[in-house]
Amino acid sequence: MKKILSFVLALGMMLSMLSIIPAQAAPTEDYPYIYEDFEADRGSTTGGVATWVNEGAHGTNGALYFNQTKDADDINVLLPDHSIISGKFKMSAWVKLDTTKTKLKGEKFGFVFWAPATDTPDGKYDKKPNHLNPSSWEMDWTVNVDKNALNRGEWVYVERIVENWDGVMRHGIYTPDAENAIFKFAPRLGSPGDGKIGNIVADDSPTKSVCWYLDDFIVEPIVEPYGAGADSDGSNVLVDVDFNDDISTYNKQISISTNNGQIENGVFHFTSEGGSYNNINIKELPVKYNKIYKFTFRAKANDDATVGAMIKLIAIRGTKVGDTSKKDVNDPFYHYQFVRAMDTVTGEQGKLTKEWRNYELYMTRQVKAAFHPPLSFNFRAYGPVKLDDKDAGMEAVDFMVDDLKLEELPTVMNGDFSLLKGDLVTTYEDSNANNNDSKLYGTFYGWRDKGATVQKIDGAAKVTVTEENGHIEQGVHIKNHSQNVITFRAKGEGDSVGKPIQVKLDRDVTTKDERDVYGVNTEIIGENLVLTDDWKEYSIRYDLDVKTPAGANDSAEPRAPYLSFVVDGGAKGLTYYVDDVVIAPYIPPYELPYATDLAIDGAALAGENVTFSYLYNNDIENYYEGNSVVRVLKKVDGGYVTIAQYAELSNVYDIHIPEETLGSKLKIEIMPITEPDENGKVRAGAPYAIETDTVKSAYVIKPSLGSFDAESGSITGTLAVENNKPDGDSLDMFLAIVLYDADGGIVRYDSKPISVGAASSDDIKLSVSTADAEGLASVAYAKAFTWAGSGIFNTDLTSYAETITVNR
Repeated sequence: MKKILSFVLALGMMLSMLSIIPAQAAPTEDYPYIYEDFEADRGSTTGGVATWVNEGAHGTNGALYFNQTKDADDINVLLPDHSIISGKFKMSAWVKLDTTKTKLKGEKFGFVFWAPATDTPDGKYDKKPNHLNPSSWEMDWTVNVDKNALNRGEWVYVERIVENWDGVMRHGIYTPDAENAIFKFAPRLGSPGDGKIGNIVADDSPTKSVCWYLDDFIVEPIVEPYGAGADSDGSNVLVDVDFNDDISTYNKQISISTNNGQIENGVFHFTSEGGSYNNINIKELPVKYNKIYKFTFRAKANDDATVGAMIKLIAIRGTKVGDTSKKDVNDPFYHYQFVRAMDTVTGEQGKLTKEWRNYELYMTRQVKAAFHPPLSFNFRAYGPVKLDDKDAGMEAVDFMVDDLKLEELPTVMNGDFSLLKGDLVTTYEDSNANNNDSKLYGTFYGWRDKGATVQKIDGAAKVTVTEENGHIEQGVHIKNHSQNVITFRAKGEGDSVGKPIQVKLDRDVTTKDERDVYGVNTEIIGENLVLTDDWKEYSIRYDLDVKTPAGANDSAEPRAPYLSFVVDGGAKGLTYYVDDVVIAPYIPPYELPYATDLAIDGAALAGENVTFSYLYNNDIENYYEGNSVVRVLKKVDGGYVTIAQYAELSNVYDIHIPEETLGSKLKIEIMPITEPDENGKVRAGAPYAIETDTVKSAYVIKPSLGSFDAESGSITGTLAVENNKPDGDSLDMFLAIVLYDADGGIVRYDSKPISVGAASSDDIKLSVSTADAEGLASVAYAKAFTWAGSGIFNTDLTSYAETITVNR
């Protein structure tokens, strides 16, 4: 249930009315991550290595200044929260070189990360196998930096985004109990890996020290914006091997069965004189029926004899349960499944060449299965013999392979209808053409046509129903005890416009095998969904929660259904279009706090205040707002820099706009944070932001005074006034022109008032005679004044502009 804390809003409004501006909080005091803006000298994080200076990025208040005279001279900042493990987080900073002392030859910046870690089993790094070193092991995430910009003394923005980091450190060692480890981050300019100053300073550098500035040092998570609903479930990588390490490193994914094969320079080299199989064995995996699997790799032949050899993947099942309407559950023909690879350039069956080529293959089984035996795979090259020949793979070969990856793709294969049946090399069953998957496919890869004709029109499927209940279908794997959303786009044509469209999940079989213990009925789902003559997105909530029968085999599951579309109850003769079919996990209402109704009250005027407000929302009971973090950032070339940061129990802030932001845009950002929960952790949602218009002056006043004009015998001044003040008051002032003789005596004068309303502008012109007059001294020079009031005799002498002087 969404909670909006109105009492916080009321408190914020009261603070606003009292003009109480929240104090800036120390970056790591309550904030669960790292956001060092260095706007003030807080005397922390420097560790004696760097000093605070009043010289921040792009005119902001402060930064750290490093004077590195020895190797690996770092600051270390503790990370209070550990949610970076298996998440997505960003590390960023602004850096600038002190060019009076340092010139770089390298182009690297690193976020160096320290934590205790365990040595490798062979003791490769600490000489102590499996030893926990409590001091530090290092991981460095490097970023390429514009060396030329640094050597010109410019501020440069650097950023590194890391996804799903698993705690493994730079040398392959790992951090035990990563959720509780003590993490330290340190920025390092130059050569992050070894920290050697001598490797990064240019030969013509003024000194051999590395002197540089650091501002806005950030380590924090990236959280997707708030939004309930479904999203694509993406791919799931089951095997990912790049051969940059020893085979033992990958022993959870692969093993090698070969007489002559080894890793050489980061690739695997197969050599065989023939007579025996040479395989990469992929360990047993929980491969599901009615899911599509993609296998990719790079390979090349090393000798002429191997040119033209092919690659095959052999799926090995210990047992078989296929189409559950059949009784032949132990049919030996289901023991193997051979799959061809496809050359991604030619689109043809993959044949090895002397050049590195990329290959891919796709595998699936379209059945209403109740039992999913795990699969293992053999990966091998074979000569010019039949794919299903029992001796295929025993030929003499010499080839290299790299970057093996096996992925489980989203539930609905080819849901965007981008691939036709012939676009992919399809599965081939061993000596049993009746079970060749490709035999079942229709116009589109993965989809079967039953009682319907299908065309590809503008990247979508055009379906015409030719028989009662005709449709296109494919098997989909929907996990039991799961919450899902089925989405698709569709439109009608002709008689189908205005007709209902539904989704059918067909589990019906004529007979059952002994493991098919679930009684799951075929379902037609989707209410009040009607086709229109234009594309429309449809969404159907579908939860599968079938009770497991008593005594059921642990591996048995509800039958996997065929998914199809039903228009007007399956009526014959209707035509409709469908595209972008997705089954994704249902995402419940957002569990992290989030902000809505962000607003800025007041014009963005230099030297003035604006009021920033928001509503704090939370979908979890009793997670009340704590000291949420509000940041004010100035937009500059290359990104934003922080100019102020607040952390206070308020959601209405009076924010002062500094004069130095004139001409820039500002972004005000809110990171909602709750009060500590029972474990004392702080939960954070995504930063939300609102941007101001370009900052203007509260008012612009431009007086001018021309030259003495001999022809007219006068001098003319002008006054242009622009009133941007938000208070609704007019700007009242006057332009005065005063003429003086050579001794500074006033000869004559005149003035003209101007009153400019709020959010408007105006111009006036004033001319004064410069002609000589009897009894008066000659005019020597003129001055123009801009004062408050309506005239020289009605002014408080407040000056709105510099005095202008023009000599005759």
